[in-house]
Amino acid sequence: MMKMVKLGDNEVDLDEVFKLEAQFQAIEDAKNFVFEYVDNNTKREIERIESETKSSIAKWVLKVVATVKAAIKSCNFWEAEEKIKLIRKFTRILGNRFEQTSFDDNKEEKTKEETDKISNSIDQLERQLQKVLEEVIEKYKKINLKTSDFNPYASNPPKNLYTKLEKVMHTASTYNYKESWDAIEEDITQKVREQLLEIRKQVKELDSRKLETRIRVCESVLNSLPKHMQEIFGDEIKQCNEDVKYELENILKEVNQVIQKGNAQEIYDLFNRSTSNQRTSIEFGVNKIMEGIISRMDKQWVEEDTAGALDTFAELVRFIKTLKGKIDLDRYFKQACESLENTFDKYQRNIITNFDTLDQDKSMLKWMERAFTF
Repeated sequence: MMKMVKLGDNEVDLDEVFKLEAQFQAIEDAKNFVFEYVDNNTKREIERIESETKSSIAKWVLKVVATVKAAIKSCNFWEAEEKIKLIRKFTRILGNRFEQTSFDDNKEEKTKEETDKISNSIDQLERQLQKVLEEVIEKYKKINLKTSDFNPYASNPPKNLYTKLEKVMHTASTYNYKESWDAIEEDITQKVREQLLEIRKQVKELDSRKLETRIRVCESVLNSLPKHMQEIFGDEIKQCNEDVKYELENILKEVNQVIQKGNAQEIYDLFNRSTSNQRTSIEFGVNKIMEGIISRMDKQWVEEDTAGALDTFAELVRFIKTLKGKIDLDRYFKQACESLENTFDKYQRNIITNFDTLDQDKSMLKWMERAFTF
């Protein structure tokens, strides 16, 4: 009886495979030389053993092929390479000792095609492997980092791919895996550096929140990269962040200095030469100045400092007139006018209410003088 060799998923003892080949040769010799001397039952038994053995081998090859396809699909290139090597070793030793089975996805269930060679099937797997590798490269190249508000590499971190490629890129002879990774790394490197350069250029145009978002995206991308790339870009991203903060501080410093002076003409001049980032701060500062003027005027009305309130009103009007067409301050003018009207109405009601009750003497004249002084 023929002794079977145990076939593993990852490796086979080649000495045992050689023994198996010798046993197949013995069966072939028996069929050629002794079949005419044995009865039909013995012939059928020999053919049954041969058929079952070939069928088991074919099933094993199909099983290994299935694991190769799964490895290719999940980009486990080293595993795929090793198992393709295993099948090649096996078939080189056994040659055509077992029926050739098609490995086409649509015919994987025991479809026998004598014309379909094992070597051709392995070639198909290798072409599939190459195709997947090319698709991975193309997928990363299509990523647009400039328009992303989140890490576009998060779903397929390059560091995971690098881990799978690193094991095979220096050992596999079938493909140049290192060249493929170098293409991916070069593409990512270019995109990250272009993004950092763009951030520096846009410091004066984008508000601080948008700049922070862009930098955070780069920092998030950093976490998706393999260690050797993290070491390179970690310092570059950190330096970019520091440069942006320094530039923003200088931009806001100039704005704060002008706003603190409270001179409308200087604010007007700064606004004309300002960047988009500065304009936001200028508008915020001017609104604070307006609120301060309104608050001061309201206090003066309450304290019956009519002259001071009117001077403040005039100051507000000059301020608004100077910045007209640059910053919309109409609401403050309306607010000041309402305050003036309310004060006038209050004095008018006071005069009407108290006039008939006053004595006809000097005290009445003094009260009237005070009442009309507003």
